[in-house]
Amino acid sequence: MSSAYANELSNEGDMLKGWMIAHLKYKCLIALIALLEGRTDNYIIIRMVRAFNMHLFKQNLISVYSEYVELYTEKPYNHMLFNHFEGNNKYKFNSNDNPQDKDPKHFTMIIETGFMIFHLLSYFNLIDDAEIKRAITSEFPQLVNQKVNINKGILNNLGSFGKGIFKAGYTAVKMIGRVVPTDINQEHLLNNAILFFQQNTGNIEIIFKNTIYKTYFWLPPVCKYLTVEAKTEFHRKVDRSSEKSKIEYLVNNSYLLIEDMQYEEKLSKLFGYRFMTSFITPCKIIAFILTLYLNILILISYSIFNPENDRLNYPSYLNIEITSKNYNQNKETIDHIQAVGIAHCFFSGAIFIYFTVKTAPLLIQREWKLQQKTLDMTEVQKKFKRMVIRCNMVLKTIFLTLSKVDVIYQMCFFTFSVLALSVHPFFFSIHLLDILYRDPSLQSVVMSVVLPWRSLVLTLVLIIIIVYLFSIWGYVQFYKDFFLSCDSLLMCFRTTFDQGFKNSGGIGMWLDYMPSSGGEVTPRNLIIPRFFYDDLFMIIIVIIMLNIVLGLIIDTFAVLRENHEVSIKDREKKCFICGKEKEEIERLTRQPFSSHTLAEHNEWNYLFFIAYLEFKEKTEYNGTDSYIKQLVDARDVEWIPQQRGLSFDNAT
Repeated sequence: MSSAYANELSNEGDMLKGWMIAHLKYKCLIALIALLEGRTDNYIIIRMVRAFNMHLFKQNLISVYSEYVELYTEKPYNHMLFNHFEGNNKYKFNSNDNPQDKDPKHFTMIIETGFMIFHLLSYFNLIDDAEIKRAITSEFPQLVNQKVNINKGILNNLGSFGKGIFKAGYTAVKMIGRVVPTDINQEHLLNNAILFFQQNTGNIEIIFKNTIYKTYFWLPPVCKYLTVEAKTEFHRKVDRSSEKSKIEYLVNNSYLLIEDMQYEEKLSKLFGYRFMTSFITPCKIIAFILTLYLNILILISYSIFNPENDRLNYPSYLNIEITSKNYNQNKETIDHIQAVGIAHCFFSGAIFIYFTVKTAPLLIQREWKLQQKTLDMTEVQKKFKRMVIRCNMVLKTIFLTLSKVDVIYQMCFFTFSVLALSVHPFFFSIHLLDILYRDPSLQSVVMSVVLPWRSLVLTLVLIIIIVYLFSIWGYVQFYKDFFLSCDSLLMCFRTTFDQGFKNSGGIGMWLDYMPSSGGEVTPRNLIIPRFFYDDLFMIIIVIIMLNIVLGLIIDTFAVLRENHEVSIKDREKKCFICGKEKEEIERLTRQPFSSHTLAEHNEWNYLFFIAYLEFKEKTEYNGTDSYIKQLVDARDVEWIPQQRGLSFDNAT
């Protein structure tokens, strides 16, 4: 507190106001938390537990939580909870028009204070000391019984000062009616408070000056909008070539994931979006079931058994011939297909709109940010330049949107559904390919052809060249054996290419079954040139070149399957953060592997911590925050423990 600020208070002659005490407690807790940064010993924590009365922590925790419940009953956990202390340093003592005077409840409720109290208790609870356990158990049995995550430390000579601050704060709050009424079950409030702060607290282990320690932080509200799809996509694309490359990928893509969470938060406020999100999976299932039903119906309904012998426009159930007695059956079948098709079109359209809304605006936002960074703002002011830039942005956005597999697939899915309704039901058959989209193993089959496309195209070019050479040879020497199929070089090339691949024995097998120039099939005498022509085509094209193509596809499929198995093994048997094997972790910690990856080295907590730094006011950074923020901006991952962990170090 500055001397000028203190003088103003003394001139007032009154006791500290509620918001002033709340602000002072907030600053004191920042100082206490700062004392734990980088500490690996228990000395400060033990002194802190001895200096402070746990009952005061309990009452302040309940008080903060009660104020939160009172102010944010309808909006439980959002960005408005935080930074209520902003503007306190601009308070004018000679004025009654301050925001603090108009809305004292808002400035008294500093949710960060409750989080920091919980974080201190978490540090206390990590220490295996009988005295500390007794002190915590007496006031916070929930922490010990539930084994809430917690870590280390606090100080000596600030004890009496801190105790006085908390007592004064508690008394002042009581006097202005801020304390929870005595008839309310305090233990019930405490349980709810601990549960609230526990659910919205994250922790990570960090490396600072080659020392590993745990730090706690409150989760930004946006973190609850990290979707399962985003997590799955992240793990599918992450570079697993080394342990370091994985965490580098996490840090480098953290801001994109944060943007995804922010956009998901915006979408969640749209009317019907949450319902649509929960309904999208059943939507896909229903659309696929309708696809199967429609194609079975089409399969058993189309034939030439109708008055017009029309194969395309007179469907009839079970291919029953249409007569005067059952003439309406054709109309009933068409109406049935149309009705089910309309339902199919509705579901496919809803899915397409969902993925477009979910993808396109975010891409527009990113493209606009990129344009702002790369263009001179003075040029943007010009009308023509602005129009060109916007057109360019729109085109890029359309391209980027359509480059997303989900969007382009669902667009095609919807388009063919419309074509099936407006042109012909046979377009519904295309929707059966949805099975490729739904089954990852079938996707690997397709990707085994797509990924080596360059090698396959070059191999095809080589095959065409070789077939062309054989065509010239056949045109010059064996045109009679082709029986009117080699009258021109182009015809000879077409026949050689077509029949050479259709027959298992190559072009020679087809030539052996062709009639002679007289029009009759006669036995062929062994002719040396034909022997070399037939067998060289068989060896080079059918055996060598086709097996090269098959080899490229099979090898790619094997690599994809191996990579998939390695990815699954890496996720199930290795910690994403430290890179240690499951067996080693369980041996060292004597805890399940899942406990380590969820509570100690959770990759999403590291993402959330980066988001926490992004949303936190830089003026409120502590030493740890400033250090890590600097490294994150530099894309440096030395602060993330690799092959290290607190539980490992303690075990060894």
